[in-house]
Amino acid sequence: MTQEIYFAEFYKKALQHKIDHSLKHSCGGQPYQDYNQLFQYVWKYRPKRVLEIGTGIGFTAASIKSAKPDCILDTIDFDSTHIELARENLKEFKNINFLVGEAKNVLPELEHEYDLIFFDGFSPQYRFLVEFNRLLKANGILITANSHLKGPAGSTKEQYMQGLSDNFKWKLIDEFNDTKVIQKLF
Repeated sequence: MTQEIYFAEFYKKALQHKIDHSLKHSCGGQPYQDYNQLFQYVWKYRPKRVLEIGTGIGFTAASIKSAKPDCILDTIDFDSTHIELARENLKEFKNINFLVGEAKNVLPELEHEYDLIFFDGFSPQYRFLVEFNRLLKANGILITANSHLKGPAGSTKEQYMQGLSDNFKWKLIDEFNDTKVIQKLF
């Protein structure tokens, strides 16, 4: 099976999961549609360690690991069902650490530095940007999706977006659909 067919089939599987899982629960496992661009950025920057927020059933993790098979990938999802499905879907890949919990609770506990962070959770919030700044190496890449979503009541999403436009810390490299690709300058 070619990589193109593999990802097309996996994408369909992830969409079907969202439909099926949403019948019983509110499912946040929408597969990231710009996975080809994610693959290209991982291929280009060749990160050694990657953090993914929003595991879903493992679709984007497969894209990351296909682009850079020897990277270490830490992936977070609050839904234990997603983590179990991702473990099964990604069993051919090595060096994946599955972390169950809400990002707001897991991020402060992380101690590794990352070359690339991919955020595909719910609406980005300022407290995440603070953690991304702490966890991302200088010149590291932050790829953040869902910039169109509104955060929960009292959210500080506007601060998050304003923080990303801080030209002294962050440099916008690319923007497509609802995704921003940002480099941490120092």
